Amino acid sequence: FARCGVINPLSLDHYRAHGGLKGLQNAVAMAPAEIVKQVTESGLRGRGGAGFPTGIKWKTVLDTTADKKYIVCNADEGDSATFADRMIMEGDPFVLIEGMAIAGIATGASKGFVYIRSEYPHAVTMMQKAVEVARKADLLGLNVLGSPNAFDMEIRVGAGAYVCGEET
Repeated sequence: FARCGVINPLSLDHYRAHGGLKGLQNAVAMAPAEIVKQVTESGLRGRGGAGFPTGIKWKTVLDTTADKKYIVCNADEGDSATFADRMIMEGDPFVLIEGMAIAGIATGASKGFVYIRSEYPHAVTMMQKAVEVARKADLLGLNVLGSPNAFDMEIRVGAGAYVCGEET
């Protein structure tokens, strides 16, 4: 949340000036297994109640054979008085885009979806605009940052019901 309220959320120059894109720049130069190993060793955990290790989740997806793999961000915030997802999407959307692109490269997923509740119209608009900016700057698309890695994403708006999930 360090950049929220400090940067123009739709300016890649502001995002870069405050440390953004270093992770993605590193990731495009690494093999997927190297990224997963680094994330595992970092101890990064999910933000859900179980705090599941991210590296284990990513390794499971990387090791799974599938024609198509996807990265899904559930930004529904179904619990009352929770606004962390909304703050990120409205105030620092490129951090979410960068994280999803890294996850996609690490796991072999070429497409991502951000599920946003319909009650957050400003977050929806900001994410849609940020995705367009990211595409124009080659942060998303067929050759992420000029690499052979492909990753793109879509914003999906919820219909007022909680989205279901599963562990990977």
